[in-house]
Amino acid sequence: MRLSKVLVITGLLAILMSSGLAFGAPRVLVVGESTNTHHVEFLEALRDGLRGGAADVAFTDYDLPLSDRGGDYLITIGSAAANRVMQSGNQVPRIHTLIPVAAFELLYPDGPTSNVSALFIDQPITRQLRLVRLALPHVDTIASLLGPDSRGLLPDLSHAADRSGLVLRTEVLDETTALDSALERLLGDRTILLALPDPVVVNSKTARDLILGAYLRHTPIVGYSKAFVKAGALMGVHSSPTDLGRQTAEMILAARDMGHLPEPAYPAYFQISVNFQVARTLGLNLPPEAELTRRLRQESAHDFGN
Repeated sequence: MRLSKVLVITGLLAILMSSGLAFGAPRVLVVGESTNTHHVEFLEALRDGLRGGAADVAFTDYDLPLSDRGGDYLITIGSAAANRVMQSGNQVPRIHTLIPVAAFELLYPDGPTSNVSALFIDQPITRQLRLVRLALPHVDTIASLLGPDSRGLLPDLSHAADRSGLVLRTEVLDETTALDSALERLLGDRTILLALPDPVVVNSKTARDLILGAYLRHTPIVGYSKAFVKAGALMGVHSSPTDLGRQTAEMILAARDMGHLPEPAYPAYFQISVNFQVARTLGLNLPPEAELTRRLRQESAHDFGN
């Protein structure tokens, strides 16, 4: 009789553990846009990373009420969802994902509290400059256009350029600055234009003129997304929504084990895209994407996050 009870209890524990109910598997609420394919891809990767009862994951659109939504952790996808959660007053520990560093710093100008973390959409600046060194060793100058959101990145940009042995030139744009005039002042020989995510600098109205202006001055662009490279940038290092969903799952598991959120982080997983048509037009001979990715991962292995 006693053996039977032990077997029953053991069986119940096994069921509870496999369903994620034992020992309080964390409840995770994801806030994003159900019509956004990138958000859907992120969510699928997040759920894959938290299978086997590691967490109970639910999703809601960011335009629905959030102030009374419970859970152990809250994950926002994109800047709009992050802003919506801030406005709601919800105090659940949260990880903001697919958000630029500049946008995150605007949300938390005094720095995040202990119940706030982030997984940035930006790549570390040193990683981007390493790509420049690997692919274009003849380049000695980095030019960058900064806007109201990204101008706060200037100290990091300057530090990374110094460490990489590159000269840095910058221009700060606002709504009244003429883009072509700024490019004329910035771009010269042996220069590459490093594009950073900023809604004033790169948007649906400026992207074409930015790419064309750099092209006419024979200046390659390092972009920050696969779409940007496809549109006319020479190359870019970027992380997919699947990469970021996978890493966010790892952050949730780390928070569960440590009892607190990990520090805000840059993407750990990334790929490189090259627009070889642009390279040929500019007379540049670049290594294959796979080789650049392998070499950049090797060089980035010991200083992730810088």
